Amino acid sequence: MTLRQVAEDLGVRYVLEGSVRRQGDQVRINAQLIDARGDHHLWAERYDGTMGDIFALQDKVIGEIVSALTVELTSAEMAATVQVETRSPEAYDLVLKALDHLHRGNEADTLMATPLLERAIALDPDYSRAYAALAMADWRIASSNWESANLGFEKAMERMKTNLGLAMRKPNALAYAISAEVMAKQGHYDEAFAEINRAMQLAPNDPENHVSKARILNATGRAPEAEEEARLAMRLDPQYPPSYLRILALALFHQQKYEEALKSLQVVVSRQSDIAEDYATIVACLGHLGRADGVKANIDKFDALNVSAGYFPLTVQEMGWWWYGDVFDYDRTYRDRLQEGLRKAGVQPGAGIDIPYDAYAGFISKTNGEYNVRGTTKIDAPTAKRLLDRGVKLIDVRSALSFARSHAAGAINIPVVTVLSREALAKVARKDEEIIFSCHGKYCGDSAYSSAKALGWGYTNVYHFAGGFPAWEDAHYPVASGQATN
Repeated sequence: MTLRQVAEDLGVRYVLEGSVRRQGDQVRINAQLIDARGDHHLWAERYDGTMGDIFALQDKVIGEIVSALTVELTSAEMAATVQVETRSPEAYDLVLKALDHLHRGNEADTLMATPLLERAIALDPDYSRAYAALAMADWRIASSNWESANLGFEKAMERMKTNLGLAMRKPNALAYAISAEVMAKQGHYDEAFAEINRAMQLAPNDPENHVSKARILNATGRAPEAEEEARLAMRLDPQYPPSYLRILALALFHQQKYEEALKSLQVVVSRQSDIAEDYATIVACLGHLGRADGVKANIDKFDALNVSAGYFPLTVQEMGWWWYGDVFDYDRTYRDRLQEGLRKAGVQPGAGIDIPYDAYAGFISKTNGEYNVRGTTKIDAPTAKRLLDRGVKLIDVRSALSFARSHAAGAINIPVVTVLSREALAKVARKDEEIIFSCHGKYCGDSAYSSAKALGWGYTNVYHFAGGFPAWEDAHYPVASGQATN
């Protein structure tokens, strides 16, 4: 491949070519800047130094490239060139390796990034970008429900909050971008846009910032703008990972460009096949297009990923609750469009749908990502334990597989998506009887939706155990395993 072809593939005019050689503590950098259009050299230089001087050498190379290109940096860009991220070359190298893994966006690479970042932080406990990258990894784990991460949604969210807080002591573009996505998840969209704009001021040409902004735009019903941001990210990084194309596909779906969205998603799953919601969106596209081919295969792929991770098979109802993360505050028109496509494709509706969404969702609100249910009593683990010991029924609404793996001793399993209905609940509790609902934790909406439905069905003494099974485990209360016998 010629240099001109490389430049065309990357969408650039100038190419920096060179090498770095290291022998012991000595470092030699050879660099040359080439105008690929005219195929001529603009500048070339050799630098010698030690690993202790590596950041000074890096700054010198950057300064001479800027001078050779005769460009004028903005104040933010100038500040970025002189800002010292860390004084540990080894920590810096570990973060770069971790970010390369995170950029690929899949489960295996995300899990490989985590120990690299932990090592970087051990070398430099004040390394802000390392904490931000670790928060990014935790965020991916939480929002993707990857079982092999062995953290669980609740713990991943808590760790993300901790690492993001540490990163924000010395804010950087990545920290602002993750903060923006968290704000959006909580429904604080004005704050989310403010945070992503801060990230873009610090790193205007970072494609990840444009992808983050596209996600927020999609969530707020601004799909045409989201499409623009996604396409810009893809231009900035022509070798973009599947996640960029996924965001573009969602923007196309929301504009009812189902054929284009379908083609994009088919490319996504050919490159990355571990995100269950991709298959749900493909099914919705097929439903809107009136096509039966591929529906069953994609439902099966969704179920294979979700059920094995301890969650639920594909239903219309749950996709209205949980789609690429929590969609509680997602633009209603877009959510309805997704569910309509799933219905047209013949996807199972789910249990307990005799009560309309609006009849129970109105009971639910969120504070900092945690669910609240008006009309219920929100309780903690000690209270749940006291009530259970007194004979109050604790209803665990997680999937049968999650329940079988481990649950509070004495709990009853009524999976919210596949079993919980007016009739199923009536078999275990009277409407005036005290009942407790529990699920995967305070950031999981399943117990909130279950509690709200119970209120809609006329139950008057409902306890919402928001901390759920993770809080029960953390309190070291008795647990059991095996299938439900209720």
